[in-house]
Amino acid sequence: MNVLIANNKKEKTEKLSELLHQLDRNIQIIGNPATIGDALRYLNDNSLKIDLAFFETQLSDGSTFEIFNHRPVPNPVIFTSPTKKDAFEAIKVNGVDYLVEPLTFKDVAIAVEKAKMRNLLSNKLPAELIDLPKNFKKRFIVKFGDKIQHKNVDDISYIFAEGKLAYIVTRSNNRKYIIEHTLDELEKFHLNPDFFFRINRKFIVNIDVIEEVRNYVNSRLKLIINSSADMDMIVSREKVNDFKNWLNI
Repeated sequence: MNVLIANNKKEKTEKLSELLHQLDRNIQIIGNPATIGDALRYLNDNSLKIDLAFFETQLSDGSTFEIFNHRPVPNPVIFTSPTKKDAFEAIKVNGVDYLVEPLTFKDVAIAVEKAKMRNLLSNKLPAELIDLPKNFKKRFIVKFGDKIQHKNVDDISYIFAEGKLAYIVTRSNNRKYIIEHTLDELEKFHLNPDFFFRINRKFIVNIDVIEEVRNYVNSRLKLIINSSADMDMIVSREKVNDFKNWLNI
């Protein structure tokens, strides 16, 4: 996928590029126009194949919505802005999404998925690109004190959220390590759902550590795992049916 990022703030461009490459290392950033004139030159260059554009709502010389007064923009456009005030303008020009900064991985990933859907419907991308990449992680970088280590996914017993941080707990030594992903990111993009299941808002568990499943109060389930845990592993009521299907029980 070839992506154009129209933004006059270098740090914002770098952050968005980082998030896009975290999503898919094969994404190509083909330009970073900082003015309306520069953006129009990219859009008018027929030698460039632009699959998706990110437009900051304000460039150095004015609003990016002026671009649409000069020419139609057939490429899917995702707007970014520090405020919500231009969201209606984005709707009027048929923007794919409107992201309020600071940008997060989850917001960008969902917006890119919407753009892929639109590209597919307009026959700009082949059907096989409709899904987000399913290159599940084989290892994670973790923090341990002032050290940085890597841990293999196979060694993860479970993952839990505490405050704004997420931790993995390893099977080999039953230690916890800070991981720089949210549970939402891990569940949707990085962990193979054949082996990992999010049992509630706070926990994701590895199928290989589950020894026993017991009925629990309020139609929930309690998991007995072969690793020690400080908290009970409870499958929330709304997750019970999906969990049973996942376990094939």
